[in-house]
Amino acid sequence: MKPTDIAYAAGIIDADGSISIRGRTERHTYAGVIVVAMCDPHPVVFLHQLFGGSLRKIKYRPPNRHQVRWGVAAKQARACAEVLLPFLWVKQQQALNLVELQRLNEQIRSYTTAQRGLRSGSSRWWGQYEIDPDMLLRTQQLYEQTKLLNLRGRARLIVLDPPGLKVVAAAGGGK
Repeated sequence: MKPTDIAYAAGIIDADGSISIRGRTERHTYAGVIVVAMCDPHPVVFLHQLFGGSLRKIKYRPPNRHQVRWGVAAKQARACAEVLLPFLWVKQQQALNLVELQRLNEQIRSYTTAQRGLRSGSSRWWGQYEIDPDMLLRTQQLYEQTKLLNLRGRARLIVLDPPGLKVVAAAGGGK
């Protein structure tokens, strides 16, 4: 990959993309996601050629135009974010959160796999493993912080605590 291609991809994602963390809070399962949807297919196809992932056409009723959507999730999203990080401006903190979340997910997965190997009996009892509460708390914090960073609207107010970049308060309209 050429640095100019990576910089161009970062510009597309900064301007028209979304870097988020999706998941189920009740199950403590989260995954990083990077998505770009545009009417012009050329930049989206470029991202697909550069990073892989999924590519699909979204059809809307007239007068709206059809879109092409590209996306990567979990390990692919982490690899993409790590490559793009030096070039991202607007969504750099979201990318850092995504990378940290996926690193924590790998640690949790290796820990539960090790427990599964030590456990005797039926394998149908998956999901019943002890996970470090600090890891679960950190994944929840990354999810909440990224959700607040992605708020839209005029009333968006995010106060960050500089030492740990922990979200202290937020108020905003939109999503």
